[in-house]
Amino acid sequence: MLDIPPGALSGPVTFQMFEPASPILKLVITANGSDHLTFLKAVKLTINYARCSSSLPPKVQIVRLDANDNTQEELGGNDERPHRRVTTDLDHLSGYAIASG
Repeated sequence: MLDIPPGALSGPVTFQMFEPASPILKLVITANGSDHLTFLKAVKLTINYARCSSSLPPKVQIVRLDANDNTQEELGGNDERPHRRVTTDLDHLSGYAIASG
């Protein structure tokens, strides 16, 4: 889920989210067909990891995936284990995944 506060966008935007087939939980978000968008204000990204195995690490976080140079950036996040979801703030779009924190 992407929670976008008023004033975070400069105009109308259509978002699409999907999980590509992968052994790890990845999330791809596009805005008007592009996988890059800089927000004017921080937005919140929440990823539900209920489909992941029950043998999770003690803490889960969100990482940003850069397809251009195949790197990951740890974003951290609030791991709500009882609800099996993690939330973090974003300043721009990219690809994302769940990783141990």
